[in-house]
Amino acid sequence: MRAAGWQVFRQTEVTEPMYGYGDLAVLKELPVQRFLVTSGFRRLQESKVRALDFADWFAGIYIDALDEPNRRGKHGFFQDILGAHGWRPDEVLVVGDNPDSEIEAGNRLGIKTIQVLRPGVPPSDRATRQIRGLLELKEIL
Repeated sequence: MRAAGWQVFRQTEVTEPMYGYGDLAVLKELPVQRFLVTSGFRRLQESKVRALDFADWFAGIYIDALDEPNRRGKHGFFQDILGAHGWRPDEVLVVGDNPDSEIEAGNRLGIKTIQVLRPGVPPSDRATRQIRGLLELKEIL
């Protein structure tokens, strides 16, 4: 069953436009380089990026693909981004909602972390700061 489910998820993709949260467009207005680091099945994650039509808002998109061997994880991708740009951890922010994923990875690298408290996302004391929406990032930056 698990193997059959895994194969189905590997082939799953979004084929209709997605619109995301209403404040998503704030990202393209932020005066910083932005990188999307996401985890999931590669085909599904790539199709979500296409469906949201926002790939050009990011300087780079990194997928921690669950269905591929030798995963780097978000921690590894964050390290890659820091190294490629010669940035120190105190020069960047990690913004996300999951304290067990991107927040943890950012913290392990000494990067300030901002947790976005979307509906159903409980606040975590592991994040450096919490915000209720992306508009608040304009005030922080």
